[in-house]
Amino acid sequence: IYIPKTEYGIIVDSLFVIKDKVKKNEFLSNILLKYGVDYSTIDFIARHTKDTFDVRKIRFGNNYTVICDNDNSLKAKYFVYEINPYRYVLYDFTDSLQLQKGEKEIIIQTDTINGVISSSLWNSLVEVGGDPNLANQLSEVYAWTVDFFGLQKGDEYQTIYEKIYVDGQYIELGKIV
Repeated sequence: IYIPKTEYGIIVDSLFVIKDKVKKNEFLSNILLKYGVDYSTIDFIARHTKDTFDVRKIRFGNNYTVICDNDNSLKAKYFVYEINPYRYVLYDFTDSLQLQKGEKEIIIQTDTINGVISSSLWNSLVEVGGDPNLANQLSEVYAWTVDFFGLQKGDEYQTIYEKIYVDGQYIELGKIV
């Protein structure tokens, strides 16, 4: 059974996919001009699509994807800017300019971590391979029930919490269960 490869809802089997990150002092125009999008289209995007996504909010370090024909022209058919690991905006140049927002699939998995305090909760979580931000979340959730300054060497803990994954990669902590 043939299962086509897709990205952002686009079948990309016969297309050329370029993934990159926004560089320092790089704007939408810098990116799109490299891939054959003309100034008038870029100007139209900047002026008339603010209600969907304001291109002035493109940030250094965020991911983008350019999808082109599988030839040497490198002319963009689609441009996808990832607003954050979950959400993106898709510019479709194939017929007339179309713009849409989308969201990636989020997978939430429950995990358990156990440990023994040797110096601090934060150090103990790091020692057993936990996310250091878990210590901050625990201190917020249990601020009124646990005296975190009273933790002593040898105290044990067990925490059940959620981990959030997008595209098979760990993104961040979810809720404390």
